[in-house]
Amino acid sequence: MKQTFLLVIVLALLSTTCLAQITRRNQTAPVVREFTDASDEIKYYLTEASYSKRDYDVIYPDEEQINRLHLLAKEHKDLFLTAAKNELEKASVDKTKHLVRILILAGTEDNRPLLALFTPQSLKNTFSRNSYAITFTLNDYLKFGYNRPESIYVIETLAALKYYSAVPNITRMLNESSNPNLEKTMKVLIDLKASNEIAEFVQTKILEELCDKNGYGVVYGIALNKVFETMQILSEDSDSSCFTPTARQPMPTRTEKIGFC
Repeated sequence: MKQTFLLVIVLALLSTTCLAQITRRNQTAPVVREFTDASDEIKYYLTEASYSKRDYDVIYPDEEQINRLHLLAKEHKDLFLTAAKNELEKASVDKTKHLVRILILAGTEDNRPLLALFTPQSLKNTFSRNSYAITFTLNDYLKFGYNRPESIYVIETLAALKYYSAVPNITRMLNESSNPNLEKTMKVLIDLKASNEIAEFVQTKILEELCDKNGYGVVYGIALNKVFETMQILSEDSDSSCFTPTARQPMPTRTEKIGFC
């Protein structure tokens, strides 16, 4: 009798667990959404899409939604920018921050909605009410998203806005070994006239290597030779605001004090 009673309890617990798993799976199943036109779909991806999936207690990016966002931003560029502009103009501060993060996510190598929307003129005239929320979100993103592909579009936008307050976060990106955009990152700093910050960074790299050669394992992030290779490339770039053809100087040695501009 006791064995039968225990068996009933076990079966009941198993049934409850299975039901909970089925319910949870049903709750996280994607909802199929039908759109009337491209504008309707763009509005959904700007205001409703979550861009994440949940598998039990694990949350991870929804690549299908992110890819669709990229496609909409590129193939319906004018519609996408108009919709984003309209949403930003009427958005609260929190909603503005959310929209800016989506615009960051929408950026690709061949399409940059951030640069199209945010200029010194648009922040002054079109988005003046929430201009601080826009620049704050762009700058804040670099603290956590420095190693993501879209981070380069963020720092390019901050450079176009002449947002010097972003220099500390951008400089921090220089020393990340996972940063595939060292040259672009340093050029953004040059465009922002951050010559002191670049000089300090290079001198720190020199000191790291000197200490490492004396037995102190302090080398971190980007190697010194990679830094100098990047500086050489930029020194040969005639478009650089600091390294101009008429003002080129020989690359400094590793023991010289370094300065730019």
